[in-house]
Amino acid sequence: MDTRDVFICHARKDKSNYVHPFVAALKSHGITFWVDEAEINWGERITRKINEGLSLSRFVIVFLTQSFLDRNWPQAELESALNLETSTGEVVVLPILIAAEEVVFNQYPLLRDKLFLRWEDDLDVIVTKLVELLGREFKHQWIYCHPAAYAGKVWIRVLTKPENNKAFHEYAIRWGPWEKKGKFSFGRRKCLSLEHTKGDDKLSMPIFFTISPECYVTFGQGEPLDDYTIDINFGWLRVE
Repeated sequence: MDTRDVFICHARKDKSNYVHPFVAALKSHGITFWVDEAEINWGERITRKINEGLSLSRFVIVFLTQSFLDRNWPQAELESALNLETSTGEVVVLPILIAAEEVVFNQYPLLRDKLFLRWEDDLDVIVTKLVELLGREFKHQWIYCHPAAYAGKVWIRVLTKPENNKAFHEYAIRWGPWEKKGKFSFGRRKCLSLEHTKGDDKLSMPIFFTISPECYVTFGQGEPLDDYTIDINFGWLRVE
């Protein structure tokens, strides 16, 4: 099951004003996220799915609004994340303050000791700080091995630096005796997925992926996380 960079903890009333713009900004920066409306399907057990989302996510971003403070369910999510933070000793909860400061800290005095960001600080500032916190490494060469037992759709997810967004990116892939080269541009996007297929070969050969300009790259199996994908199933050359 795919891990996520962040779990978005919020009150339902705050979706249109805060969560939806925030999710759009995360997508444009190649940051993966768990948000209830995209993850919980009709008939599924809500508590089970939310616990699953919390366990899959590196950070929990909390939208501290008055609506949040008035609702029991999102507060239960926050308390679960704070308990995890206490037990592991690692930073988990990333608060975004929207309601009045004195109201929030009166209800959650433990949050007073946390450095928080304000929604009014600007969305780009918040997302940039999150990118830094996630420790994105941009480089030219990457190596990955898919599980030997897996067969089906696989992908290479590419995130570029903002200053290289409009540049053409050239890549080369070496996978066993096969090689593929190509180039693409992101357009207005900052990330995309190169989609191909792994056969039922019971092998786990390393994929050597080179790209210029340098990018942050991840690999995975199943459906790509991005809406925009490039099919690279064709054009491979046997080089040995």
